[in-house]
Amino acid sequence: MRSRAPRYKFSNAMHRYLPRIIFLLMYCFVPLLLFGQTTSDTEENTAVPDSLSTQIIEEQKPLTTQRAWTIHKLDGNQLLWQPDHELDYSLARLPGLLSRNNELFVRGSLAREVGYFLDGISFTNPFNNSAGFPLILETIEQVDFHTGAYGAQFGGANGGLAQITMRKGSDALTGGINIQTDDFAGPSGSFLGAGSNGYRRFVGTAQGSVAGVQFFAAAQHRYLRNRQPMFLEPFRFDNLTTDAFGSWPEGTPLPGPIEFQRNYLYNNWLMENTLQGNLTYSFEPFEIRAFGSYSFEEHPEGGDWSSALENYFRKRKMMNETTTKFGALQMTHKISSSTSYTISFSAYDRFNEELDPDFGDNWLLYTDSLASIEKGYIMPNGSNDFQTRFLGPPPYSIIYAFNIAHPFTPNNYYAKNSQSSYSLAAEATTEILPFWKVSGGGKIDWWTTRGYRIDNISAYATYFDYLDSQQPQPPLTESEKRAEAFRRGSVAAYGYDYKGIETDDELDPPRTPQFLSLFLDNELNISEFTFRAGGRYDRFARGARTELTIVAGNLAYPPKEKEAVGFFLPRLNVSFRPSSQYHFYAAFGKYAQLPALADFIRGSSYTQGDPYIISRDSRIEPLRTSQYEVGGTAILLEAVSLSTRMYYKSLINQPAIVRAYNTQGNLIVVGYRTVQEEAITRGLELSTRVTFFTGAIFDAHYVLSDWRVQGVAGDANVRPSQRFVASLDYHSRSSNPYLQDRAFAGVGFTVLFTAESGLPYTRIAGFSNLGQATPWNIGARPFIQGGIPAEPLYNSSTPWSYYLDVKFSASVMIGPVQTELYAAMLNILNTKNILNVYPTTGSADNDGWLDSPFSTSYKAIPNYEAFYRTAILKNHWAFSQATGADMYGTPRQLRIGMKVSI
Repeated sequence: MRSRAPRYKFSNAMHRYLPRIIFLLMYCFVPLLLFGQTTSDTEENTAVPDSLSTQIIEEQKPLTTQRAWTIHKLDGNQLLWQPDHELDYSLARLPGLLSRNNELFVRGSLAREVGYFLDGISFTNPFNNSAGFPLILETIEQVDFHTGAYGAQFGGANGGLAQITMRKGSDALTGGINIQTDDFAGPSGSFLGAGSNGYRRFVGTAQGSVAGVQFFAAAQHRYLRNRQPMFLEPFRFDNLTTDAFGSWPEGTPLPGPIEFQRNYLYNNWLMENTLQGNLTYSFEPFEIRAFGSYSFEEHPEGGDWSSALENYFRKRKMMNETTTKFGALQMTHKISSSTSYTISFSAYDRFNEELDPDFGDNWLLYTDSLASIEKGYIMPNGSNDFQTRFLGPPPYSIIYAFNIAHPFTPNNYYAKNSQSSYSLAAEATTEILPFWKVSGGGKIDWWTTRGYRIDNISAYATYFDYLDSQQPQPPLTESEKRAEAFRRGSVAAYGYDYKGIETDDELDPPRTPQFLSLFLDNELNISEFTFRAGGRYDRFARGARTELTIVAGNLAYPPKEKEAVGFFLPRLNVSFRPSSQYHFYAAFGKYAQLPALADFIRGSSYTQGDPYIISRDSRIEPLRTSQYEVGGTAILLEAVSLSTRMYYKSLINQPAIVRAYNTQGNLIVVGYRTVQEEAITRGLELSTRVTFFTGAIFDAHYVLSDWRVQGVAGDANVRPSQRFVASLDYHSRSSNPYLQDRAFAGVGFTVLFTAESGLPYTRIAGFSNLGQATPWNIGARPFIQGGIPAEPLYNSSTPWSYYLDVKFSASVMIGPVQTELYAAMLNILNTKNILNVYPTTGSADNDGWLDSPFSTSYKAIPNYEAFYRTAILKNHWAFSQATGADMYGTPRQLRIGMKVSI
């Protein structure tokens, strides 16, 4: 690096005392101003608690680079030292982040506002706003996770950024394998106090050089026999028979007993194969890199707890298959010691399909009884119990209208979607003066996304089979057939026609969003200060469709592409380093990001009760965020680091569900709308690191956050609407000590302890009647329809949650071969952490229904109370069906593995 002549110097006294005064104010007194009035606020909350970090933002030794916003650095080897070898596990334990229901939340931002970059190239899929493909942990050299008001060179993510660097090849040929499993007991058994989920993970890596080209490659096979670890209480019911509410004669016995084993869901497996790697060729002053990823994932549908009970006897279940391909080519040209540029091109393709394993994508055969018989689905009496040729056997109604699917119930839906893109990016950096560096660049992404879903194959097949036999005069036109297909089959499509065939026509075209970004960043290094000022322009061409109506096969008005919108987003960062022991910074920035397109692109679909087809693409706007943060780090005695960070966010243009009614008075969900109410999030993060002479590292973090949003006002022509992302509605606190020792006589350990505050909620009044609920989901009704508050808003809180995860390892070196044996235990105390409660009672195991006098008549029904207490209360079936979540965290898990490196 070039040396720079400072403009001025502090006096020795100022160097000595001013940083200490500033840091003391930040660490102790400023938080009081930031949170002085949080307890009296009454706005609606909007966020998630934070968790723990595996590394504090600053290095233990004096820093060699200036940082002007919060960046958490995770070394690849450190990731492999964590008890769980999944990237999200480590990210969720960074200060300011939380994983809830498999979604990452960053400092109060909404779910799915995280951007993912691999070697500078984005692999975020805008359809789901998630990582475009799974990453093998052994491929990662380093992760820089940006949670703060990051600079102008980054964009497309309002919450945070994961900048991932992939390992490169080397001149020497090396490799290794990593094998890990928890499969030491049967599905419901126990080994050393931990259950088995059938977890298996096999990874092989190789790196080296051939003809001057360095290479790195990794392959992974991952399998879970039960992909939903949960506290499931065992139960069994014998001799159940049908009631008087279904199609079967009352008293018809079920095919057998209903029995669930402890913590085990049958036929709920997941299998994933992934291959990743890169090639690097350097010839001064150029470097060319090619890297890519291929993955295939498969799992059955209907085995999770929200549907496993209803599908207990069912033999025909859908398979969910996803194939993802990614490739990139990158060239860097170093023109001089102060000037360089990089050009990159990438391509991405993802295809997801939900299909019957017997008939594949030939979905017309799914509900055909003749095809079903040919596949061997026949009862002992020679029948398959189909009601008609295309209408499968009715479900068994037991106890009081609780439906259990017949063993030969056909799959009555089919779905597929695809996303593909091409991306071109360029970036250049030059040092204009010894103290002035300028960076600039741009990027453009072209996306094509297609989707198709038919939800009533039976009605579709019945109608068109009848149509073919009757041959109406005159025959229906293609436009009329399309309208009937959408109406009868409950079809939603874009980029595919009504038969599911890929198309680009004007009626059902694919959606083609485009993203353009340009940025310019100036960095000034003046004495102990670094100033960064710049901005970026983000343009979103959403490729969505306005509403179109088809009446009697005629197009009422043509579809129209949504207009593109663009924003100038300024960024400003200041860093002050008076000495190697102290570092202070402040940052500001504005950000914009489209919500996940999957929530807003619906394609053409039929609205029940009206004679028309309506496009359900929503009129959405990019999410907008303004961020402010200040931070500082002090390194004491080269063994202790103290760090504090404070942030403030303002979020607008949040999406909300729109509920409207058609002319018949039927409720139809048209889509989403953008609301202008401002969400405010603010927080304080304190971190401490101590390095011991043995090499052990102790990290501790305390996070205090206040994330809330104003209420959503309804439109005059829309019934009261419910906020789309409703999981960000609470204050949070967390305290997270972490201890790791990895260099003592070949023996190492990692201990992670996390404590998270409970979530505020509002108690609601008890039950006055069954209303629109059933006797089985009455307790979960408040999670869908709300209720009448019985106290001031958010006056109650769920309990604190506590997690203790550990990992032990021992390694030995014999010649060039290093062998490591390790054992990891998640939730070693088997703590049954309460994540949610019923708002009527404040309990996780009692919704209050059976205590209500309105349940008396139902409790008199044979088996009702026993079944309700077992399935609904102990195992939270109705809650899981309503929310997709569970009342409790996951139980204890033990994984043992071996790693061999050469």
